[in-house]
Amino acid sequence: MFLSWSQVHGALTHFPVALLITAVVFDIGSLRSRHKERQDAWRTVSFWMLAGAVVMAVPSLLSGWITGLTVFPGKARAPAIFDWHWKSALATSALTAIVLWWRVRSRDRLSGKSRLACTLLMTAAAGVVSFTGHLGGTLVFGDESASLAESVGGQEVINTAAKPAEQPIQKPATKPPAVDAKLVQLIQAGRKLYDENGCANCHRIAGKGATTAPDLTGTGTRHPSLEWQIAHIKNPRAVVPKSTMPAYDALSEQELKALGAYMVSLRQGR
Repeated sequence: MFLSWSQVHGALTHFPVALLITAVVFDIGSLRSRHKERQDAWRTVSFWMLAGAVVMAVPSLLSGWITGLTVFPGKARAPAIFDWHWKSALATSALTAIVLWWRVRSRDRLSGKSRLACTLLMTAAAGVVSFTGHLGGTLVFGDESASLAESVGGQEVINTAAKPAEQPIQKPATKPPAVDAKLVQLIQAGRKLYDENGCANCHRIAGKGATTAPDLTGTGTRHPSLEWQIAHIKNPRAVVPKSTMPAYDALSEQELKALGAYMVSLRQGR
């Protein structure tokens, strides 16, 4: 597949949002116009923009639902912001569909208080869909300060031109270090968990994966502590308060340890 489901959803969701807002603009214009022909024309445009918004809401909701299953699979617990995003999207779609049904039933000839109520409902739906879009943008792009904190462990980054300190020349060891077979197995198990839980749908390692979350290529260099990695996986917001990463608190202690060991193994240059 050329595009991920999150990218498909992001592309589709622009249509119902734009169509709904346009419908509201033309509906208000129709109310304010004093010319009968212009009122009818603007009302017709508003009606079809509203109908288009309802139609396009279906693939948008479907792709959003699939995205949720893809990004938060298995034992991942979706963050509260995702639940709000999903619920507000459903509320907007339902409200818009009700307004369209009302207008179809009246053959788009509402007048007086009914017409005003219809316009107010459409305006409310446009407000909710704007809030929904804001939540979606936060989910995808997150907070810049949170991404920075998650990438460098909350430490201040200072860009200097200082030369790196010279490293003393070390003689090669006469014997290669012993390989910890248990550690290797633990890292392999962690890599398997990484794949099974769809972590690559948000993160990238060595150029492979998505880019909607911090690159994990050198996370073992930035965060060499196994305890830090486990705590971050289990409850990201407890470590990085503004993180939008889901909590994996349903994983067993051994699974958390394996996934944390895999994160620690991801050293820069490997």
